[in-house]
Amino acid sequence: VYPDVKFEVTLLNSVIDEIIKSTENSKDEYQQKVNQYLKKPNSIKAINNNFDKLIKNGLVITNNYLVVDAIDKSYGMFPSTLGNVGVIEIDQIKNLIVKAVESVVRKMINSSYPINISFDASKIEEINELFNPVENALMIIVTMKNRMETYTKSHANAKKDIMRFTDEVAKSLGFEFTAEYTSVLFLAVNSSEVLMVFLDELFFSIISVLCLLMVILIYSLLMTDVEEKTFEYGMIRSLGLHHSSLFFSIPGIILGVFFCKIIYIPVDYIISQYAETSINVTITPSALILGIGIGFFIPVFGIVGLVKRALTKTLRDALDIYHHVVSETQVKIQKLEDIGMSLPEIAISIIMVVIGFGVYYGIPTAFVSQNYSLFFRFLTLLLLIMILGETLLGQVVNNILEKLCVSLVIWGSNKKLKIVVRKNLENHFSRNSKTSVMFSLCLAYIIFAAALFSLMGGSLTRQIEWTTGADIAISANEISYPLPEEQIRNIIEQNLLTDEDLIEEYSFVTFPISANNCVVSTVMCPVSGITSQHVSLYGVEPNILKTLLTKYYMVESYDYKYIIDNDPIASLNQTIDPQKDYAKFIPELFESINSGKTTTKGRINYYYPLNATRTYTKAYPILVGKNYISTTYSEPNEWTPMVIDSYDNDISEVYLLKPIAVLNKFPGFKGISSGDILGGEYVAFISMNHYEDFLNKTYEYLYEANPSPKIKEIYKKPDTVLKQYLFIKVTEDATDFQIEDIINNILRYIDDSTKYNVNNLRHSVKSTNSIAELLNKIFYFIAFLGIFMCSFMCYLSFTANLKENSWEFGILRSIGLSAIEVINVYIYEAICIILSCVVVGTFIGVCSATILTMQFNLFMQLPFTLSFPYFMFFEMVFLSLVVAIIGSYVPGKQYAEKPINI
Repeated sequence: VYPDVKFEVTLLNSVIDEIIKSTENSKDEYQQKVNQYLKKPNSIKAINNNFDKLIKNGLVITNNYLVVDAIDKSYGMFPSTLGNVGVIEIDQIKNLIVKAVESVVRKMINSSYPINISFDASKIEEINELFNPVENALMIIVTMKNRMETYTKSHANAKKDIMRFTDEVAKSLGFEFTAEYTSVLFLAVNSSEVLMVFLDELFFSIISVLCLLMVILIYSLLMTDVEEKTFEYGMIRSLGLHHSSLFFSIPGIILGVFFCKIIYIPVDYIISQYAETSINVTITPSALILGIGIGFFIPVFGIVGLVKRALTKTLRDALDIYHHVVSETQVKIQKLEDIGMSLPEIAISIIMVVIGFGVYYGIPTAFVSQNYSLFFRFLTLLLLIMILGETLLGQVVNNILEKLCVSLVIWGSNKKLKIVVRKNLENHFSRNSKTSVMFSLCLAYIIFAAALFSLMGGSLTRQIEWTTGADIAISANEISYPLPEEQIRNIIEQNLLTDEDLIEEYSFVTFPISANNCVVSTVMCPVSGITSQHVSLYGVEPNILKTLLTKYYMVESYDYKYIIDNDPIASLNQTIDPQKDYAKFIPELFESINSGKTTTKGRINYYYPLNATRTYTKAYPILVGKNYISTTYSEPNEWTPMVIDSYDNDISEVYLLKPIAVLNKFPGFKGISSGDILGGEYVAFISMNHYEDFLNKTYEYLYEANPSPKIKEIYKKPDTVLKQYLFIKVTEDATDFQIEDIINNILRYIDDSTKYNVNNLRHSVKSTNSIAELLNKIFYFIAFLGIFMCSFMCYLSFTANLKENSWEFGILRSIGLSAIEVINVYIYEAICIILSCVVVGTFIGVCSATILTMQFNLFMQLPFTLSFPYFMFFEMVFLSLVVAIIGSYVPGKQYAEKPINI
């Protein structure tokens, strides 16, 4: 910051007064001469004349520093566009400024009177006011207290808190404070909104599935050994214990909350290490309510029917070990259907009404109000209902698959057991159905959860790669501060000479042609001109695709007639003759318009050459986004006029463009296939030569329209086309230090680095990989819980099957089957159940994962990728088969050792 005139006079007067005061009573001869010299008006005038030149050179401060430590992470305090940053204490800066002012004053005095003087510039009051580093700070960083509360809130509430805090800061500084406010946290919340919504819905779906698995597991535990509990409860009642005293859920809930607290501590520690936040081991109220609700109400509601079977009306029936029914009395049954009521129909009707209301009214309302959290919550609930419906529907197919598995599993000498196994599957279908539902649901949950966790982690990397476009991407925010192309090219070319293996390619991209001062807008439309859109037209160099990540270069369609050597970018340099194909449709007299001249709007005395706006003697090839084709209802093979409106809409130029490729995606430019729905823009690309040609003609026509001399000066044509983007591709062997060195060398030629964005792809990907790693760890932990519950459920089910059918076990042995063969019957039954559930669960999981992946990619505009958890899948299948065999063999072995008559 250079001082103005008022600043100079104020500072010099204070300096001279300080020197006169310090030398007034000095006995030194030279000090007395200085005092007399400074009191002369001519001396002060001479000093003023030399001040401006000396102050500008003197305030270039150089000093040597010793680096005492390095900052590993700045956590966003210092933007990457600043390049290398050093931190020193602010008093050091004040001392340097004081010494610099003293040096400048000495030079000014020595230029007129060669003597040495000593004075203390820090005593000058204006020094602290005019050279205060805080008042001249480039950037002021304000940190909000209790930021974690804002981070963990919903997006809408987080935005409200951030805006409220920013407004308070602005009000405290005053309305006259000239500064640009930037809320980095607000921008971060905005950019991650869609992704965070998907993560919220992912965890919501996982919690819902886990809750459903727990409900089935608790219900199965209550059903285990009901016949044995009949005698047990009868004995308890014979001792005088009442029905209402049979409560065991409350101690279990207390123990569950206690163990949850212990297990949550290491989990929270791991998450806090990744998120770099403080540890907070407090269990949220929602988690407590959910756990207590499941632990208390499910046993209470589920035990009614089951305990009713065990706790009969009479004590004699309960003590009867051969008891199999609730009460051996005559019962008259009257169905609700007979009086016009059907509970299944009522339940289905209520469910359909709720789903219909949510789909028909809830989802459109959430989308129109842009409440994406509610919108995706409806979609998640529909997905969970669909998965549950598929699982229940799969039980219809399960019986057929089980019989098919019997034919595939049982071979050799055990073929005679096929009939017995089939009969067992039919007789045990009621109990096995709960095991089948839980196993199929758990397997489907693991498949689609693994696919989604992998998708979330991978999508972060792919999103960054797509939006960055290349290994290094530097972009200018305003056309007033374009990239210094010449200096950057010199640096890169010098680097190519010294280290040929470091940089492979680099390429520049222009600003949109509408960003230039001489252009108001660029509008493209079909030939009819009925539908039109403002399009950002960029100029690209021939090597752009060699520099960018081509896996994100996706094309909807090509017009191969105008593609040269299968290179669409090189084909942009050609000029197309439209009359070659359409001359027969142009009237002969119509071509005479080409030789005339046209006037500007409102200036009939000024002329400029007509650029063939009617017969189009030339056409220019372009690459255009799919969103433009969809919005304007154009066809990819149609010709497209483009209107360039110049300054003050005084001149409108019309050019004929020919889309030679329709883009679905282009690296470094996001949203070209989404239109305005998700904040995208209409983008087209043209060759650098044609871009410059359009711009030159616009300047030429503006000058020929003869505006005022002032306007001519404002819209003076730049020497080169201004560049907005720079993409650099480095070798795979390039180190992080080498990449940072390239970036820092480029930033040396940028005066105000805050006007530019610098992206280091490798550094960004490494940061996101840590997040992906955390997501995978969370998935493995959740999957382990699911596998544990499923394995426990399978063991209970297969053990209960054999215990409840001990009488059947004895019958099979009495008709001639050996103990090993009878055990094999139950083992084969369990294996067939597991295999049929594997087929159903895998199908449901793959379908659900595919649907969710397609939905996610639809909103994030990423290529379709489906990750299948092979390790977790085979681990669960293997453990389930082992549990099935052990759960059937262990109790079967116990019964096999007993005599048949027992």
